[in-house]
Amino acid sequence: MKGAPLATDAAARLLAAELAVIEAACRHMNLTAAGREIGLGQSVMSRRIAAVEAALGVPIFLRDGRRLRLSPQGAALLPAIRAASDRLEAAVAMLSAAGPDEVAGTLRLGTLPTFAAAWLAPRLTGFAARHPAVAIDLSTIGADFADGRKDAVTWDGEAVDAVISWGRGGWRGFAARRLFDERVIPVAAPGLALPDDPARLGREGPPLIRHTTRADLWPDWAGAAGLPPQGFRPSAQGAGADGAAGRRAEPRFEHFFMILAAAVAGLGIALVPEAFARADLAAGRLQRVAPALPALRSGAAYWLITTDALSTHPRIRAFREWITEEAAEPATVTSQNLAE
Repeated sequence: MKGAPLATDAAARLLAAELAVIEAACRHMNLTAAGREIGLGQSVMSRRIAAVEAALGVPIFLRDGRRLRLSPQGAALLPAIRAASDRLEAAVAMLSAAGPDEVAGTLRLGTLPTFAAAWLAPRLTGFAARHPAVAIDLSTIGADFADGRKDAVTWDGEAVDAVISWGRGGWRGFAARRLFDERVIPVAAPGLALPDDPARLGREGPPLIRHTTRADLWPDWAGAAGLPPQGFRPSAQGAGADGAAGRRAEPRFEHFFMILAAAVAGLGIALVPEAFARADLAAGRLQRVAPALPALRSGAAYWLITTDALSTHPRIRAFREWITEEAAEPATVTSQNLAE
């Protein structure tokens, strides 16, 4: 940093003058994305932050290529930066017709395709009624579960403010709110001729519908239900093995919303998270198969995840409060064990 630090009051005034620049950089940890939000180029953002750092005599950010991370001094400043930004936003709201308690602006959410279509989108009228000045910008994030886990931190921080994803938690540097646990059940269209013995599912009657990247889901369900898992392994993995010989061709789909649509059409027996099938079950488009057997508890859950820097933003707080209430409703969740 060039030059000597300014006196404390002068440095504080400069920090206040550049609050929007610093606050946006803290949220995005990327100067291009932060500058795009407030209408400044990356080089201008860099120069203005450098001027504040020179005035303070300490770095606010540490550079790692194109990405930023807070320095220890920046982390110490962050609560004050957040508080000042929140107070300004509240003060501006008080000047508007909406009133001091109104939250406004655009909230950019990324989520898994089926969560968006089967769970979130049908409920968003409730959020809109509570926060009519907040526009939801909803997009999908990647959903490759081939390794049995979901890395929720690979989403693009330049494109979204928060994500709703599947996983087992423990993401460092992120603020995560557990919404509900995943419970997986078999379903099929009413009227399909199913075997009386659940152990014969897929070997007699309609085929099993499989998820492309969660190949072990059917064997895992069978094991949890006390059935022989080998009879539920994909037929491509050992035709001629126990239960695979003579099995009908099994359709495979990349997303649960595709699997649900195929099951409603009568293509076969689907294994899906109960939360996503609930509307079709209630409407009679699907019925639960082998209802006496327990659901598979995968050990994973669906989470609302954002960065630490964004976690206290008014729009994030408003959405987190609302979706936590939705997830806690007995009629709309798959688990009563919600975690902070």
